[in-house]
Amino acid sequence: MKAGRIATPAVKRVIYVNLGGQVGQNMDTIAQRIVNNEMDSALDMRSSVIGNILAQNPEITTHAGNESPYGYLDWWPNSLWMNTQLEPYNDPKVRRAMSLVINRELINEVLYEGAEIATIYPFPLYPGLQAFADSPEVKALEEKYQPGLYDPTQSEALMTEAGFAKNGDGMWEKGGATVNATIQGFEGIHSDIVPILVEMLRNGGFDASVNFGTDAYQNMADGTPGLYMFGHGASLKDPFEALNLFHGKYSASIGTSAGNNRFSRYNNPEYDALLDSIAPLSSEDPKFHEGAAKALEIYWRDQIDIPIIQWLHRIAYNQHYWKNWPTTTNPAMGTNGAFWAQTGLLVVTSLQPTGAQ
Repeated sequence: MKAGRIATPAVKRVIYVNLGGQVGQNMDTIAQRIVNNEMDSALDMRSSVIGNILAQNPEITTHAGNESPYGYLDWWPNSLWMNTQLEPYNDPKVRRAMSLVINRELINEVLYEGAEIATIYPFPLYPGLQAFADSPEVKALEEKYQPGLYDPTQSEALMTEAGFAKNGDGMWEKGGATVNATIQGFEGIHSDIVPILVEMLRNGGFDASVNFGTDAYQNMADGTPGLYMFGHGASLKDPFEALNLFHGKYSASIGTSAGNNRFSRYNNPEYDALLDSIAPLSSEDPKFHEGAAKALEIYWRDQIDIPIIQWLHRIAYNQHYWKNWPTTTNPAMGTNGAFWAQTGLLVVTSLQPTGAQ
């Protein structure tokens, strides 16, 4: 401020409120407090919640105003991960069969009012990554592998080929065991999408249920049987870091904990060699693009995990006391509105009082 870069912030004090519980819990209470002008902002919210509070208080807005899907694209697309070292998840046929019963178009319709949020990629479609996804090489691979295909009949054929048969409850079974498709997740941020996924999986014959318990993250790290709803926090400009999450050097053995975002424990020397060959190259190098496309081909071919949705930050901004929040029509300082992403003070620095008492 003394350097003349910005004006002295109008905000003099910031009050943080402990929401309690796991990340994203108690958001119904928080939403009501925002509607009541008792709080100015909070964590990002599920689609139904953000829509309701926008309808209840005209002074509340989001990054996208009142337009669906009420937010902006985060760097954390979510997939259903699984421990590829455990049976039956070590069989690519089973992993692909599960993907084939996920109806991504229905997810877009039910949760996002038709916005194309469901994804087939392990990275967010920011401009550089969108260009990679739109390249002729990647489009040809997408046509070949059809990673977003919804086809229960093909899923059934793959499960039969993998040695499974439907039991009396309509669940796939082999050796007396069904496919444990319990989804480990976090209620505060996954309460909208996970129940839908459970229903889709169960309709496809997979023994799915929900675990939003306090042990969910530890179960992911420990590699317990089931599926893990979690994101790929890695790539921003090019696909390398997202693809690198599946490098064999990060493949933790059973009985040890896997690192954050490395829950698949995937190990494939062919894949590793591709990544090692492009690691020192500029993302502008044609050889980098070629190698990254081949690595993405393996990701789709082997169905390392099941990409589900891009992540949105649907953050409510209450403008009763403070204005100049970062939105599409008001970039402010170009900051990330998710204050928990170490940008909170930048957001606060831009705020201006409305004069309301």
